[in-house]
Order: sequence, then C-alpha cells, then structure tokens
Amino acid sequence: MNFKAELKNLCALSGPAGYEQAVSSRVEALFGEFCQEVWHDSFHNVYARMGSDGPRLMICAHMDEVAMMVRTIEEDGFLGITKVGGIDPRVLPAHEVVVHGREALFGVIGAKPPHVTTPAEREKMIPLEELYVDLGLPADRVRQLVQVGDVISYRAPVIDLAGDAVSGRTLDDRAGVMILLETMAALKDTALGAEIVFVATVGEEVGSLGAAVAAFDQRPDLGIAIDVTHGDTPDAPAGESFPMDRPNIGLGPICHSGWVERLRQVAKDQDIDYSLDVFGGESWTDGDEIQLTAEGIPVALLSLPLRYMHTSVELIRMDTLKKCARLLTQFILSVSEEG
Repeated sequence: MNFKAELKNLCALSGPAGYEQAVSSRVEALFGEFCQEVWHDSFHNVYARMGSDGPRLMICAHMDEVAMMVRTIEEDGFLGITKVGGIDPRVLPAHEVVVHGREALFGVIGAKPPHVTTPAEREKMIPLEELYVDLGLPADRVRQLVQVGDVISYRAPVIDLAGDAVSGRTLDDRAGVMILLETMAALKDTALGAEIVFVATVGEEVGSLGAAVAAFDQRPDLGIAIDVTHGDTPDAPAGESFPMDRPNIGLGPICHSGWVERLRQVAKDQDIDYSLDVFGGESWTDGDEIQLTAEGIPVALLSLPLRYMHTSVELIRMDTLKKCARLLTQFILSVSEEG
C-alpha cells in the first residue's frame, strides 16, 4: 500500500463530526486489507481485530473533522455559518469551502476589503456571526440547492512540501488513522499473544462520542488514543508545542503511569526519540472518554506533532508518522510477548 497516497485520498473525503459515513466506508475497506475481522457500528466507528488471546488493547484514532454548518440563508443568498467542533474564526476569511447541499458547491468566505473598513474594524477579529459563505449564485438558486443545517468543509488538498512534510486539511486526525494502518501492515503476519482492536472513531471533535461507544462495547484492558499534538512554531508558548521530528507521549492525570512507563521504555529500547506532553487535566483526545467508561479503563496517549491545527493547512512530517507507527508496533509486540 502507498500510505502517503492513501492519506491524501482519505483527507480529500468530507467527514465532519456527525457526518463521517464516506470516510467510514473508505476506512473499513482499508482496514480489510490487513485484518480479516472488520466491522462498523451504528455510529459508523470502524473496528478491526488482530489476535485473540491475552489482554485486550483498544487503539483509537478519530476520522472526523472540524467543519461548519449553514446557520442562515440571507435574502441575497449569502450563507451565515456556525461551527462544528473547534473552528477558529480568525483563520476563516479568504478560505475556499465546499457546501454539501443537494450537490457539492464550491464557495468562499469573504470579508470587507480594507478600503471600506474603519481603522477600528481593521484591528479586530471578525466575529463568526459576521462571516458569510459566498457561492456566487443568485439567491433563488442558492435556496434551491442549500438548506439550513447543510455542512460546510474546507476545500484544500493535501500537498507535498519540501522534504517529507505534507500540508492540507483533516490531517487531524486522518494521519492518526494512517498510523493504525501502518501498524496493522507491520503486524499482519505476526502471531500475537494479545487481542488488538483498532478503532477509527467518530465525533471526537464534539466530545469523543465514538470513543465512548467503542470503549463501552469493547471493555479493553488498555485504551490507547492516537492523535495529533501541537508542532513547534515561532509563536507557540514553550512547553505547549513540540519538535516535529519525534513522537509525543502523553503524561498527566488521565494517563496510566505504568503503561506510560512501558511506552517510554519501548521507545528507549528501539532508539526512538520522543517528547513528553505534560498536561494537568483533560487531554482533549479520545482518551478522556475511554478512561471514564464502565468501571474505568487505563489509558495511554501517543501523538503526532502537527502545525496549524484545525486549519486547511495542517502540516505533518511523514517520517514522524512512521516513527509513531513503529513505536506503536513495538509496544504491541512487547505486550503480546507477555500475553
């Protein structure tokens, strides 16, 4: 499998939280290339099982994305918008988008040009309620094709940058799904002394809804959330962003100290450099909901550094994605050997 090409294909699919069906179908087909037992639930979480005996590990990466939704259709055909997940209104002006109405419609989010704004307006962020999607269509045609509640996604392909970097929409967390796939590929012909359940979850961007359902259904001995964390940029606070060339291991109240230590030891044994993401409360990943399921489930967190989160120009390094997959693979093997 050409994992980079599949990542680009996966990121091109629309899958806002609550509307992941197209992504779910594709992920189910991809999982089926490496696992014989693959299924989905009524939420459109996708599962794949390897092994059958020993401790059960549930390893999750979410496939939904932040997006927008049509809030109003103005008299002149402009579309008022609201958020689905953690969209940052600061980055929306001048974005290209797709409105998923009766057909896919390309549009743009505009703003008043500087020539006709006041000095005060130029100094402030435009509130979300003052941003509109322009489809370039007559108002009556807009009303034929669009209704309130239609979802809106970024329009931006994943592109190659210099070196091994790629940039585009939905790398949070379709890159995490690719980590699952690379791990499956590495383990495909391995006899395992553990039961591994990989899950591509839905609804993470609006509260990890899919992870809660999956954890309740599977009741694993350990849940591992595979997600992205903040990659280093010049303006990011120290300790809240991380080098782009290495995996990131979560360390905080939701993470089980014993499993975290095991993950760190495996990284050391495999000569994989890593960073520690220290947080004092919620991790804002699927791990938060997994931990609280049923009688409580131990959780670990493995993250891929990503720049410009929740924008259409998210950026990762493919080599670091592969390091995450290698660390996860070796961790699974270490648990499997103990049975």
